[in-house]
Amino acid sequence: YLTTSKNNNSNNNLEEVPIEQEESFSDKIKKIAYYKEENASRYNAFKEKNPTYTDEDVVTYVNIGLDQDYYTNTKEATKLNQVDILVNKYEYLGMSYVPDNLEEIPDQYSKGGIYLVQEANEAFMKLVDQARKEGYQIRAISAYRGYDYQKRLYEQYVLTDGQESADTYSARPGFSEHQTGLTVDIDNYETSYT
Repeated sequence: YLTTSKNNNSNNNLEEVPIEQEESFSDKIKKIAYYKEENASRYNAFKEKNPTYTDEDVVTYVNIGLDQDYYTNTKEATKLNQVDILVNKYEYLGMSYVPDNLEEIPDQYSKGGIYLVQEANEAFMKLVDQARKEGYQIRAISAYRGYDYQKRLYEQYVLTDGQESADTYSARPGFSEHQTGLTVDIDNYETSYT
C-alpha cells in the first residue's frame, strides 16, 4: 500500500491506496498451457539469460531443451513414423531407425536417387510446382540419410574442421532430422540452400 494525504494542507487525513504489483514471471508462465512445473527453475534461469525472449518462447525453448548444452541430457525420440517427430541435438533416433514409408523423389524434382517419406514428398513436389509457376527453379539435393551415412558425413566434418566447429553446422549420427525422411536440402541448380 502507498500512504498519501487526502489534501495537501493536512497531515491528519492520510489514506492507504493499494498499489497494483506486476505479476511475477513465475506466476505468468504458470498460465501457459504447456508449462511444466518440473522445469520451473530452468525457466527462471533461462529468462535471466535471455530477458528479451517472450514468456511463451522461454517455456517452449526450455521444454525442448534449448537451455542446455548440445548433446547433453539427450533422450530417444518418440512419435516414430509420424510427421510431428522431434529430432535435434537433444532428441535422437536409434541406429536402426528407418522411416516406414520412404519413397523416391521423382527425378524432375531432384538430382536423382533421393528419398523422403510420402507426406513430405507430396508436399515438396507441390512446393516445387508452385515455385516453378512463380519463376523459381528448385530441386532436392539431399533428403533422407541413414544413421551410417550421417556418421560418415559427420566424422569427415570433424576431421576437416574439428568437433566443436562441426557441431555448429552438422548433426551427430542419430541426431539428424534427415534420418526422419522429413527434411530436404535444396538448390536452384546453381546455389545450395541447406
